[in-house]
Amino acid sequence: GLEPGPPARAAVQVDAALAAVPGSVFVAYELPPAPAGAARIMVGSGADLHRVYVHPSTAAVLGVVDEDSRPMRRIFYLHGELLMGRFGSTLVELAASWAVIMILSGLFLWWPRNLTVAGVFFPRLRSGGRVFWRDLHAVTGVWVSLFALVLIVSGLPWAKNWGGYLR
Repeated sequence: GLEPGPPARAAVQVDAALAAVPGSVFVAYELPPAPAGAARIMVGSGADLHRVYVHPSTAAVLGVVDEDSRPMRRIFYLHGELLMGRFGSTLVELAASWAVIMILSGLFLWWPRNLTVAGVFFPRLRSGGRVFWRDLHAVTGVWVSLFALVLIVSGLPWAKNWGGYLR
């Protein structure tokens, strides 16, 4: 941890962060996560964001990290864009939309004609033999499909294209 002392004013810490990245502007200030932790100050320089770690007492700059090079930011770009920018985002959205169509059409084609919940949402345990094993497979598939639909549909509004159309 950092040696404790009376905290410097936030404005002094921000000024130190701005001096560490010439030509930058203040974006955000994040309080230290612990009393012996560094303040995290986001500054922007053109289209780039930098995270500047500042000692909370002395306002000394402890480090400057390009926001796009942080591991979690790389995972974010991999998850949402396949590291390919807008084209990758479009591919991810296309795959997600196609998955919704495949899941819904699969459920539609499989759905039993007699509308019972037994064998669809829970297995018929007393049936035994072939019916039990079919139900175990079918019920698992229905629940996994519903869970996947919820995940996909809840994620699409935050995607670039789909979210833009929704807005």
